[in-house]
Order: sequence, then C-alpha cells, then structure tokens
Amino acid sequence: MAASHENDRVVKALPVTLLFAWLDNDDKEFHKFVQLYGNQLGIDEQWWKYCKNKESLFDYLENIQLPQKVILISSGALAREIIEDIKNMTTLSCIYIFCWKIENYIPLKQQYSAKIVDVINDSKVLYERLQDFRTMELGMPLYFLVCLLYCS
Repeated sequence: MAASHENDRVVKALPVTLLFAWLDNDDKEFHKFVQLYGNQLGIDEQWWKYCKNKESLFDYLENIQLPQKVILISSGALAREIIEDIKNMTTLSCIYIFCWKIENYIPLKQQYSAKIVDVINDSKVLYERLQDFRTMELGMPLYFLVCLLYCS
C-alpha cells in the first residue's frame, strides 16, 4: 500500500486498472505534475501515459472498453477542439479543463455541463479535484486520462 503523510492522511494504492495519460506537445509539465502529485494520489509512475498529440488521444480512447472509464483533463483550447468528437463516448466519464484563462472556458463548461466538471488553472487545485474523485471512486475499474495543454 502506498502512503502519503500529507495532512496525516493515508493514501491507498489505486487499482492497476487506473491509468493517467497526458496530452501536451511538451512533456515538461507532465513530468512536473507526476513528480509533485503522482505519489500523493497513490499512483505509481508506470501508470501514467504521455500523449504528444490529439490523434494519440483518440487512438487511446477508442481502445478503452467498458467497464473502464476515462477522466479527461484537457486544456481549454484542446477541449473546445475535441469536445464534439468525444462528448458521447461511453468510456469517457467526465472532463476537467486545465488552463490559465478560466473565464474563456466557462461558457464551454456550461454548454457541455453533462461532461465538463470544472475549469481549473492551478496544479494544486487539479490535484485536489483528482484526490476528491479518487476518494469517491476507489476500487472501481477506472482510467484517468490527463490531457494537458496550456490555454493560448
């Protein structure tokens, strides 16, 4: 069992079926986030996947099969570009938008409120949202798909 002593909480290791993937044209932020928060989420580094482009994201999503689910974390610009293509995927549980310009993507969140859960611009807040979700879903066959591109 993996543990974190932050706030004296014990973090149980997630099931092997849980996978984080990251979409970005630069992997620096991916490595930074995994290094800072991966262990605190109870996720071994080998369960993270880095995707360099949206085509690899689509390929990945198409290969997920129920009962597995994906939580997508995407930049606002990328979310706007791909939402129509992925909004009805049964393997896509929900979407978190991670970008610097929150106000630009609130209308997108409102328009697709059935899929887009939140718009976030701080990695610590993103970690906290994933921790909250992780706590609710622990033990379910669930994939996290983290797609991160900063808003332009």
